[in-house]
Amino acid sequence: MQPRRLLRIISVLILGVAVLAGACFFVPPLSASAHSFVIGSDPIDGSTIEKVPTVAHIYFNADLSPLSRARVYSIQNNTLVDITEGESSISSTNPRQLNIPVQAPEKQPKGSYEILWTAVANGDGHTTNGIIGFNVGFSSTGVTGTVVVGPESSNNLYGTDGSRVFTPTALLGIVWDWLMLLGLALWIGIVITEHLILQPRQALHDLLERVREKSTSFQWLCLFLLLFSELVSFLLRLIQMTQQLQTGITANTSLGLLLQSNYGRFLIAQLLLTLCTMGFLYWTHKNTVTAPVVRPKKAASNPGGMRSTTSEPRHGALKTPSQPGLKPSGNEPDKAALNHPQARMLSWQTIFWLVLIGLFLLAYVLSSDAVQVLRPHFSVIIFEWLFLAALCVWLGGLAYLGLILLPNIDSDHQQLLNTVQRCMAPYHKACIGIFLVSGIFLAETAIPGMQELFGDPYGRTLLVEALLFLLLLASGAYALYQVLPKMARQARLVPVVKAELPAKKARQSALQNTERTLRQTIYTQIILGGSMFLCLALLTFYAPPIVFPANQPGTAVSPSGSNATGPITQQVGDLSVTLQVLPGKVNATNSIVLALNDANGAAVTDAQIQLQLNMIAMDMGTTRASVKSGNPLYVAVFEKGTTFDMSGVWAITVHIQRPGQQPLQTTFQVTLP
Repeated sequence: MQPRRLLRIISVLILGVAVLAGACFFVPPLSASAHSFVIGSDPIDGSTIEKVPTVAHIYFNADLSPLSRARVYSIQNNTLVDITEGESSISSTNPRQLNIPVQAPEKQPKGSYEILWTAVANGDGHTTNGIIGFNVGFSSTGVTGTVVVGPESSNNLYGTDGSRVFTPTALLGIVWDWLMLLGLALWIGIVITEHLILQPRQALHDLLERVREKSTSFQWLCLFLLLFSELVSFLLRLIQMTQQLQTGITANTSLGLLLQSNYGRFLIAQLLLTLCTMGFLYWTHKNTVTAPVVRPKKAASNPGGMRSTTSEPRHGALKTPSQPGLKPSGNEPDKAALNHPQARMLSWQTIFWLVLIGLFLLAYVLSSDAVQVLRPHFSVIIFEWLFLAALCVWLGGLAYLGLILLPNIDSDHQQLLNTVQRCMAPYHKACIGIFLVSGIFLAETAIPGMQELFGDPYGRTLLVEALLFLLLLASGAYALYQVLPKMARQARLVPVVKAELPAKKARQSALQNTERTLRQTIYTQIILGGSMFLCLALLTFYAPPIVFPANQPGTAVSPSGSNATGPITQQVGDLSVTLQVLPGKVNATNSIVLALNDANGAAVTDAQIQLQLNMIAMDMGTTRASVKSGNPLYVAVFEKGTTFDMSGVWAITVHIQRPGQQPLQTTFQVTLP
């Protein structure tokens, strides 16, 4: 590779990273691309409270679209009675909070209540649903058994229309996401391999010219596949949303999903980017002009190693002898052709292709679940972009080699195949390293613990993806360090023996067998790569595991009242403070959960809370704890032996300090059985 060309490529890469970094700083954390799941509610799911709240609140782990809905129902005589006043709305201060006003709460009867919610994620357009149940005074349903207190039971994951149920719509969505990833990877692999890896090698110009038409056809196929899959994915999300909201597909719902969510805005940008890429591909293919092909007048064999054809390629290429030891003839291309304006234009076309690829990857990354849920935001964007770019260049390059180049290389020209493989090997090694480092970072950020890695479908899919990566790594190492050196040695030994001797035929047969093994290894890698992209589509379907506040799952309690620490609400100044101790057991690890709401019903998340705990009947020692910033709940965890080590009435003093506000203080009394 020429030093000037290498410097130009390095400059483009540095510029691309700078643009990506700038985009990460100026684009705010959209924190909504993953499916929106409930991580808390007020009233708490499964709890028993004293009176019906004026406004019920649901807290999600991702931003909500204005299309989200929720209704509060009172269960009277086994019938659901809607007591919602008006429509639910997203909090003006917290895009992850859904407020549901209740009509005449003081007139509502005691008994059981349910909140049926349907959430449309602002970032990826996926629809989730679930039920939150609570009791006022007592349960009127007569249900016995174990009740789960907390948000774990609030999400419908595996029930009817559950978020992780393989319905026909969900299966079609997975398939089209998979096809979109395949099209994106193959297109990126074609562009990067042709323009950055193989084009600088003059010995491969003839091969690239012969496959140009086929390569362009594959690029058109990939771009049309991207365009069609984006439209189909939007239609499937629209169908899923209207089914769960029980509304028909109308112009209003379609425009709502398209214009009232970040997913729709990113979709419009991706469609425009795809159309722009199609136009640029058409222009470059139509205006490709290079120097005319100059061939020696007499050629004993096909020096390029391609399958023979009866017609010349539409566009010529600058040719140099590709056989070792072949001296240049007098019919060399004119040196002026090397400085032809069209030839210089190709380098700027390469830069523009790289910019388009970077924008495609950035648009896909900004709408991915990992970027929107995981933190820190800037680091996740960088690593997710590198992860996807490395995977597409690596696996897309293998697909380009197997689907486009191999069918055009004769079995009698293994040296040319060896040259192509060795040109691609350094780039693929770099991609493997980037993929490994970024993949480990993203997996560690998405999986909070080993339990989720083996117990959650998202974690198990990651394990399958890791296994496929190891198989790909093993097959690639086998081809690079075992098959290619063997084929090179055999190719050097063939000319040593005269053609009429049986030994040469035997060596040629052995060389052809080795070449066949290399081809089979490449095709195996392509199949494994397609399976990895299927795992990525499944990861998008499952979304990362739900992380509840303080990593505490729902706590099972008996409905008979053995847990006497139900939610307690007090009015302190202009704040409504709700406190609950979970699981409310002596000599066990307990958590104090606090929810603060202002006079408008909005959650207060910027307060600093000081807790003091002691027993009323006996001085057991004062235990103190601090909690900063709720999201939206304030959770303090007390390990076994630190407090709550005797049954009876405990006093919990809560000191609340908000920025620019007077401090507030109140005391709760909680009875532990």
